[in-house]
Amino acid sequence: KQWYLSNVRACQQEKEYNKAYKEEIEQLKSDLASAEQQLQQLRESCAVERLETQSQLRAITEKLNDEMTTLRHKNQDIERKERDAVRRCEELENQHSELNQNHLDLQSLHYNLKTQ
Repeated sequence: KQWYLSNVRACQQEKEYNKAYKEEIEQLKSDLASAEQQLQQLRESCAVERLETQSQLRAITEKLNDEMTTLRHKNQDIERKERDAVRRCEELENQHSELNQNHLDLQSLHYNLKTQ
């Protein structure tokens, strides 16, 4: 009889351990499901942030490209104006030389007229 009672107690203890283990397993499954859900939310959040960042980078890149194009055009205008200014200076120098020559010719003519 004592052997029987001992077996009954052992079975009851085994059932309690099994119940505790099942509860722990269920809790671990619940924790795992919660962790997986959090991980999925983080993945989705990161995907949204990545898209936003890519969109911002595209906008910044477009703005920089537009600014570079504007600067390139301004630089071309400056270079054209510099070429025009150099050409105009050369023209003025040529005109100055002609005027000097004309002045010398007039002085010579004036001298010749005076000495006649």
